[in-house]
Amino acid sequence: MTAEDCDAAAFEELSAAARDAWGKGRLEESAARYARALGLWRGEPYADVPSFGAIADEALRLSARRIDVHRESLELRLDLGLHADLIGEFEDLAKEHPFHERLTALRAVALYRSGRQAEALQVFRESRKALREEMGLDPGPLLQRVHDAILHRDERLDTVSTDSIEGAWAPAAGPRIEARPPVAVTPRELPADVAGFTGRVSELRELEAARLGDEAEGIPPSPIVVISGMAGVGKTASAIHWGREIAADYPGGQLFLDLRGYSGTPTLRPIEALAAMLRSLGLADDQVPADTDQAAARLRTETAGRRMLVLLDNARSAEQVAPLLPGGPGSLVIVTSRNRLGDLLARHGGVHLALAPLATEEAISLLKSLLRLPRSAGSAEIDQLARRCGCLPLALRIAAANLAHRPDGVSEYADRLATGDALAALQIGDSPEAAVRATFERSYAAQPKEARRMFRMLGLAPVGSLSVDALGAVAGAEAAAAERAAAQLVDANMANRDALGRLTLHDLVRDYANGLVDPGDPPREEVLERLYAWYLDTADAASASRYPAYARFVQPTEAARFATPEAAVRWLEDERVQLIGIARHAAEHGRGAVAWRLADALRAHAWATMDSVDFLALANAALDGARQEGSVPGEAVAELCVSTAHLKARDFRTVVGHAERAVELSQRIGWVSGQASAYHNMTLACWLIGRLQDAVAHGEAALKINREHGRLRGQGVNLGALAAVHGSLGELRRKVRLCHEGLRIADRIGDQRLRESHLCSLLAAEIELGETQSAEKRMDEVMRIEAAAGHGELTPLAAGSLAELYAGLGKHEDALPYAAAVVRAGVTGGDRRHETDGLVSVAFSLNHLGRHEDAAEAAGRALRAVSGDLTGTEINALIERAVARIGLGEFEGAREDAGSALASAHRCGYRTREGLALNADGEAALRLGDFETARDRAERAADLLRPAGHRTGESWALWILASVARTEGDQEAARRYQARVEQAYKRMGTPMPTRFDFGP
Repeated sequence: MTAEDCDAAAFEELSAAARDAWGKGRLEESAARYARALGLWRGEPYADVPSFGAIADEALRLSARRIDVHRESLELRLDLGLHADLIGEFEDLAKEHPFHERLTALRAVALYRSGRQAEALQVFRESRKALREEMGLDPGPLLQRVHDAILHRDERLDTVSTDSIEGAWAPAAGPRIEARPPVAVTPRELPADVAGFTGRVSELRELEAARLGDEAEGIPPSPIVVISGMAGVGKTASAIHWGREIAADYPGGQLFLDLRGYSGTPTLRPIEALAAMLRSLGLADDQVPADTDQAAARLRTETAGRRMLVLLDNARSAEQVAPLLPGGPGSLVIVTSRNRLGDLLARHGGVHLALAPLATEEAISLLKSLLRLPRSAGSAEIDQLARRCGCLPLALRIAAANLAHRPDGVSEYADRLATGDALAALQIGDSPEAAVRATFERSYAAQPKEARRMFRMLGLAPVGSLSVDALGAVAGAEAAAAERAAAQLVDANMANRDALGRLTLHDLVRDYANGLVDPGDPPREEVLERLYAWYLDTADAASASRYPAYARFVQPTEAARFATPEAAVRWLEDERVQLIGIARHAAEHGRGAVAWRLADALRAHAWATMDSVDFLALANAALDGARQEGSVPGEAVAELCVSTAHLKARDFRTVVGHAERAVELSQRIGWVSGQASAYHNMTLACWLIGRLQDAVAHGEAALKINREHGRLRGQGVNLGALAAVHGSLGELRRKVRLCHEGLRIADRIGDQRLRESHLCSLLAAEIELGETQSAEKRMDEVMRIEAAAGHGELTPLAAGSLAELYAGLGKHEDALPYAAAVVRAGVTGGDRRHETDGLVSVAFSLNHLGRHEDAAEAAGRALRAVSGDLTGTEINALIERAVARIGLGEFEGAREDAGSALASAHRCGYRTREGLALNADGEAALRLGDFETARDRAERAADLLRPAGHRTGESWALWILASVARTEGDQEAARRYQARVEQAYKRMGTPMPTRFDFGP
């Protein structure tokens, strides 16, 4: 009998062959053999034979071999990069073998490589919980190492081979079929080179000399090159052509940005340009700072250590460019402008190149290339046409586009340029501008009637680009007709298309189109009204589709034009720049209602996805427009939008004034949902700046309105804010009740994001109350929501909750990496609240680990970052620095910090924080031998913390009292206090802090 006659023998033979192929680097062959071996299995071995004796032993052996071979197969395919396909198999195998550490670690790696960080971290949590509950063990070093690598996004996880996972990590050999996309972003944004680029040999040589410098002559490389010249002379084309030639010398990436200095549309402000550049470098919208200086600093940080090429096209002034300069040494910035930008070069160094029209020979060469004529072809007509076009590249390209299908008509076309318009003929002479106009006129005249009409409408649009749908709406044309006219304009080089298919015009072409008049056209104001109406109606529909529950003053009439909410969001994101541009233009040109109505429609989307830069631009345009037209409803909408934008920008003190104005105006016009939303903004801002009683009043006002009008989601959000405020006031049981009420609403409306927020808030309260088992259950629910949401990586909210949970369980080594992850998220996102809260969590765990110097540094960083607001965080940071200073023996400094925390906490009403500050002051006094003060502070702390239910805080106070009693010789009182502390920690199921030394 051969192996083929016996499945078991064939299985062993194939698996052995698979291992051999793997060892020789033939990975795909090995994978195929493993698949054949495992494919031989049909149920359990000897299933139809009585299982006893040797048969039972053999059945067990074969089952074990099957598991081993299956695991080997999974590891091989993981090395091949097939991680996304393996997750289901890993999960099935993990259910059968929950305590197999290597299998669990590899399952987590597969999830991580598939972009599912939150799920990978949850695998670790589940494994640790099972090990502790079933076996009383902690995860081994392999699982802990993989967990830490996943949390810190260790790049080695993308390629580490399975055979090295337990040793020195090394990349897998052989081909990889797929790989997880890298986290770092290297932009390659230079547009495609201009077709048929010709000439500029001397200019390119001069640019290269400036870029490289001359070490022998002591001339350093130039960090900035400004290319200036008249419109249409080829500045952008030359910059792009040169940039693409040298791009390989800049491995850090290439950025391209049109600054719209002379585009006929609103010039790009420095903060808007910075936001675009930071997004190109991989920052999410909520990571982009709203302040110009902060954003410029962030750009320098992101580009430090990267050799980059930055092409800034169509700049208007040095002030527009200066904040956009990268921080990396060896980077090059190319700027094109109609101005020389001497101020920029004087301040930052660099060279200037003035670009003139092409030499006649170069212009002739370009025309021949565009008309597909041989270089050797001699033609006086070509020479004449080049001169008639002023040797300007733009004019030459448009002329060539018109002659593309009839090169034999060159002479006739050149004559028409000179004679088609008497005034133009008089002006051509040596005027390149006049030559360009004559070229435009001939190209325009050659277009069909409908294309000419579309061209005139396009010239009136106050945005950089316009979709064909929008153009059709403005022109009153059917979609097919608009697309046909657009294609004709693009074919004639009169218009271009961007990456999304929208139509764009060269600045000079836009100027020409803007000056065209046709008796049959509607008035300019009517065209703009059509454009405004199309954007308003479409934005209304998109908002109604995606954000139906958000407060609106003007209720949308339809949502049906978008098939799905996702389609609505795509449109809103694709048109973001145009929508903000329309709002700004309308506000600046007497149509303020358009600006504030757009803000009304877009506020929910702006909060959800826009960066604060764009949000503030939209909101400020709305406010300017509403004030200019004296509209009370418009100003109410705009003030609410401005307050929400500042809330997103973390400018909490500014929020209050705008929100108060929004409440006042909303009351006057009877807009109750706007009033509730403004009260909610005030609740959050007042909470964060330490005005807790005001925050309660505003939160209750918002909740009352939303309850009266049945706005469930608004109620859920208000309950969350009130829960946070009452938690800060030390009313922990009330916080728990509010969270439970919010959870019921979140479940009723099916809002998982709201549910997660309430769960995290509830978890924090339960930790302070010492209810750690319940908190662990909340965390499991949070992680399931994170996994289902498909974020790809852990959100700061979830990471912060994990840090709180592990710290509450006394597992501070486990808490630290999650707290550090919150800090990183805050720093990269420009979010001071996340950064400072994370730093306080880091300091808390470091103090419990006895690493007081590091804790003091972390707390100090938090204090420097709070910037005068974030009062609760400031108090927490002062308490942690006081504890760190106690550990370092700096008792007077500790009392100073504790005193500052105590004063702020008492003034603002942070009752539990007041108790903790009293504890810190009392412990410092105890170390100094001031037992009377120590007793006083601890008794006052206990009186505050006991009714609040803050178990760990009360236990701290009791420990101080025990220490004082023992020092004074009252051993009976010391034992009573000690027993209460030990009982409290036993109930919580967590270890006592190591510094709680009760003595002999």
